[in-house]
Amino acid sequence: MIKLVVIVIYRILEILTVIAVFLAIFFLFKIVSTYAVSNEVPLLYKTERDMPFTKLQRHYFVRVTWGDDLSKLATGNAMDAWNKAAGVLDLLQFAKKDDKANIYVTPLGMTDFDGITAVFPDGVCILHVDPAFQYKIPLYIHEIGHCIGFAHNDIDLDSIMRSNTLSVHFEVDAKTATTLKELIKKLGDRK
Repeated sequence: MIKLVVIVIYRILEILTVIAVFLAIFFLFKIVSTYAVSNEVPLLYKTERDMPFTKLQRHYFVRVTWGDDLSKLATGNAMDAWNKAAGVLDLLQFAKKDDKANIYVTPLGMTDFDGITAVFPDGVCILHVDPAFQYKIPLYIHEIGHCIGFAHNDIDLDSIMRSNTLSVHFEVDAKTATTLKELIKKLGDRK
């Protein structure tokens, strides 16, 4: 009897996980479909004022929910790439043990995507990475770009934000970096 209850609970959790993933994908595509363009680099938000860091967020605090040190290292390398692109050292930083995070990096086994990101209206971002690709630094750079506010950019072949996940770039492309710096300048000094 206990074994049957455990199996039923496990199946219910599986179904809830699938529903949550579909809702996250739906929400993400709804946001992406309403992006605006700034300096010809697509943003996830209708206007620059809607970007998450305008909502009392001067920094992004990242929490990696995996116990794997190499996943944390890959996330750290991606954060460094965005900090360098922004021209500030603390745009992205790891959340301390008791601090609330803005960005959560979690494992999620997928078949069609290497990674997927859900950005919520309160500025919290959940970045799911398929464990098979958990050490792919360009994937983390790309997905964190969604958390910051950038949409896919399939116009520029060198863009880290191309929807093609075969990117081999280990830094943010110049055009995206320029747009990020302009947005930060418009929203006030973050240093």
